[in-house]
Amino acid sequence: MAIQAAQHNARAITVISRSLSNLEAAKVDILAKSPKCDVKIISADVINHEDIAKAINEAIDIYGSPDYLVCAAGAAFPGYFLEQGMDVFRKVTDCLILLQNQLLKHCL
Repeated sequence: MAIQAAQHNARAITVISRSLSNLEAAKVDILAKSPKCDVKIISADVINHEDIAKAINEAIDIYGSPDYLVCAAGAAFPGYFLEQGMDVFRKVTDCLILLQNQLLKHCL
């Protein structure tokens, strides 16, 4: 999605992920398709509320509030539904719902 945004003349793109190597590869790919785009990469654990608040605030300090926000974080906890404890459901809820709400609140 970041490459598509860059190809449609996005002025700047910030990509946040835990993996610095994946971030660096993504930046190379984005710039290969749109060399004029300003690409900022930030390594942060997106299910850690303090990390994500710091990352979002860093991006906002540089670029201002985003025009678009894409939340693509996810988590997998293999196992059968009936065999998984409530702790697994809390982690999934935290990752998929609370994280998105926190991202939105920081961006508004």
